[in-house]
Amino acid sequence: MRVAIILAAVLCVAYGQSDCKKNPCTGGCPQPAGNRLLSSLDALSPKEINDILVDPARVDFYMQCVLETGACDNTGGAMKEGLREWANTKQICRGCNACQTRKIAHIVSVLQKRYKKYYDGVLTKYQ
Repeated sequence: MRVAIILAAVLCVAYGQSDCKKNPCTGGCPQPAGNRLLSSLDALSPKEINDILVDPARVDFYMQCVLETGACDNTGGAMKEGLREWANTKQICRGCNACQTRKIAHIVSVLQKRYKKYYDGVLTKYQ
């Protein structure tokens, strides 16, 4: 009986770790501190970030913050930090935890595919 319980526990841990590797932003996944300047992005789920990225008005607001042509909130400041570092170093989120890295990579990818003028604007401003 003990062997079965131990085996079940090992399988649960292994399954959980595998799930965290696939999606590090899952609620139960342990995250190291990461980049403290991106803490506002930590508060957003991947779905909430997607909700921002499919709404052109919200993208306009945040990209005006990133490009320093409009007002900023904490989320915009975090995006600005992540995108500035990416454009400057060509590395996605050095010093970030896995979830922060995934979020910034997703933002960069969506900008490149759907919002090319903002993608180019970030590169021009921060390269």
